[in-house]
Amino acid sequence: MPVLLVRKDYLLSEAFEMIGKRLYGTEWTSLEICANKQPAPEELEKRYADNEKARDQAHIELGEIEAQIAKTTSATKIQSLKRKLAAIHSRLPDIHSELDLTRPDGAWRESAATYQRKLKAERMLIDALAQRKIQSHNGWNQTHDNHFWGGHPHFRHSIALSIVRMPKQYSSRGWEPSRINEGEFDKWLDTVEPVTSSALAQVTREDQCVAWLRRSVETSGGQQTKSKADYFTEASVQIAGLTEREFNRAWPRTVPASWKGGGRRRW
Repeated sequence: MPVLLVRKDYLLSEAFEMIGKRLYGTEWTSLEICANKQPAPEELEKRYADNEKARDQAHIELGEIEAQIAKTTSATKIQSLKRKLAAIHSRLPDIHSELDLTRPDGAWRESAATYQRKLKAERMLIDALAQRKIQSHNGWNQTHDNHFWGGHPHFRHSIALSIVRMPKQYSSRGWEPSRINEGEFDKWLDTVEPVTSSALAQVTREDQCVAWLRRSVETSGGQQTKSKADYFTEASVQIAGLTEREFNRAWPRTVPASWKGGGRRRW
């Protein structure tokens, strides 16, 4: 008789993938998890511009030195100028090599963009774990406390392999699995704002409203500061096309019980 697997956790790599798709929609390629480190686009463009200036300056200096050689009759001075010429010529191959390496062509831009998406999704996952918005565990009812994710010097992790290595004083197992409860993660992921139009198009207006309300609750410290009608008015400005019916479905899914009671209130 087959054994049914009851799924209740996400691996770290799955959580990373879901964050990426939530943030970037169709721009997320699923190659991000194995992307190699790349300089930021603006950094590479600056390096390329600096190398162009160095190349142009070298050619200017060559022209000036050759002009000086043509004008002088001193053999000693000519020899000195030729040594300067040789030094500049010896630098030029390195400058041209750097230009080729830092040329911001289409392939490089795509690699850099892939790496930047990886960094953002990875940072968001680790920050959520460090701030205990979500919590990881090893599958044996032992949690990886948030202060480890916050930057403990002897804590290591691999999102691609979904494993962590605890400091020796806390565990002698070395590397061990790392998972996140599905329900807890799904609830938190609803609060993550997409950063591209294609990602936003994949989120229903009701779910956008749920995320907006959760941020409102968090910002106010759990205190209701205006009427439900005023919240709807503000939400409809932030979320294009939001209907009152969608808002009314999002409201009970999101707000604390104290916000749901009837009666007249003073805000």
